[in-house]
Amino acid sequence: LELPNLNNLNISNNKLTTFPQLDKWSPSLAILDVSYNRLNAIPGEPTASSINTLNLANNELSAVPLCICSFTTLQFLDLSNNSEIQALPMQMYKLKELTYLNLKGINNLSGIPKSIQQDPQRVIAYFKSKSLPTIGYYRMKLMLVGKQNRGKTTLAARLQGRNCGNTSTIGVDVNEWEYKPSIGKKSFQFSIWDF
Repeated sequence: LELPNLNNLNISNNKLTTFPQLDKWSPSLAILDVSYNRLNAIPGEPTASSINTLNLANNELSAVPLCICSFTTLQFLDLSNNSEIQALPMQMYKLKELTYLNLKGINNLSGIPKSIQQDPQRVIAYFKSKSLPTIGYYRMKLMLVGKQNRGKTTLAARLQGRNCGNTSTIGVDVNEWEYKPSIGKKSFQFSIWDF
């Protein structure tokens, strides 16, 4: 089957469990609606770079097909009411053109805050931030602020393993403290600012 000029295909409501591999029969397909079927996957690993609208709502997907993340022109994605989906692929950060994302009816979605699940730009930004390598930062500032004679100086001294008399800090006192946790090899450097 070859339909090289096919641009819009609606095969919804047909109880389909599969369909021909996208990029084999329609390389210029821009809109694909396969909602209300019985699909549990997208056949093959298509690289349908021309698709900008994909409706997979009300199927039997248990996972978001990873190949969707290669549809870089995708603007509209409806995954609603595929209740078995539990996570979105991290590679969704590649969908920079995505402006509509429907996840309604996916109640057990983990790995992404509920507050951003319906905002495609925030979902993309979230996954992009998660995909970046992380670098541990082991130097911090600890500021002790409050009323006079409340124990801030004593707390700072005790953290550093020192005893402290009943003296009040005049101005700002800055001390260095190294904390070595019992687990892990890295130690933390604190700059304690006592006001």
